[in-house]
Amino acid sequence: MGATPPGYAFRGPGLDRSELMRERPDDLRVRWAHARVLVVDTDGNARFPGTVEAPELLFGASLMAEMPEAASFLGLSDDGAWFALPHEILPEPMPGRLDLRSAAHAWPALEAAALAQARALLHWQQRNRFCGGCGHALALCKSGYCARCANCGLEHYPRTDPAIIVAVTDGDRLLL
Repeated sequence: MGATPPGYAFRGPGLDRSELMRERPDDLRVRWAHARVLVVDTDGNARFPGTVEAPELLFGASLMAEMPEAASFLGLSDDGAWFALPHEILPEPMPGRLDLRSAAHAWPALEAAALAQARALLHWQQRNRFCGGCGHALALCKSGYCARCANCGLEHYPRTDPAIIVAVTDGDRLLL
């Protein structure tokens, strides 16, 4: 990960969500080997090798040769594809553990924003396993951004709540 921590967390555009790529699983599988992967535990913490001050960036091929079904495509940056992965599918837990608030302070803006996106998506997947229409089990599709009911055909998507974060400053001091 980059060396310079952000001045304010979650600033900048974040990842290009690349919605159309979610419909092309073969393209995603090709990108897996060199993709950055954020591993998130059930408490919403990032898991990684290394220390909080010097976390090691995880790449798909270093975790698993083939892209697992549980991998969710987050989007693209200038450096390539990003995926989220629940830590339960890894054979061994990773020693590093960092909550989102601490990552917002310690990590560069892009990595912190990608972790926030990964945490929210995996949390939605954990809490939405059954159809609200008929009660049957849901199957994830569109690389983790849609849950479809095989029984009634309903599609479920993560909530997107518009929000804005503003910092009022007079240069170096934060007022509000």
